[in-house]
Amino acid sequence: MERKLLEGKLSREEAQELKEMLRIEREKGNRLAVVPTEKDPITKGDITYYATAFDAWQYIERQPGQEDFYVLRLVILLQDEVDRILGIKQAWLQQQRQEPKENSSHKRRLSR
Repeated sequence: MERKLLEGKLSREEAQELKEMLRIEREKGNRLAVVPTEKDPITKGDITYYATAFDAWQYIERQPGQEDFYVLRLVILLQDEVDRILGIKQAWLQQQRQEPKENSSHKRRLSR
């Protein structure tokens, strides 16, 4: 079961900004994010990004006494969570569910 880190901790505006930030970080080659778990609300500046797990763990270890308050998460999983917060994922899934029905009825009409 996936633990939701961001749900309820981001405003809609922050979620939009974070979505763009996550896209930029992926383009830079950063595939991992260190997210503070005890911060509420979370801002896009609270999340740090790394290309390797080693670099991310080094950052966490440099936070004395705070190791339990950070989670290492794949950027792509954060993007999915932000999409769910913004309702993008649900709209896409609904569209995908409807398309096969529409396509099959269209094919039946063509075959007649």
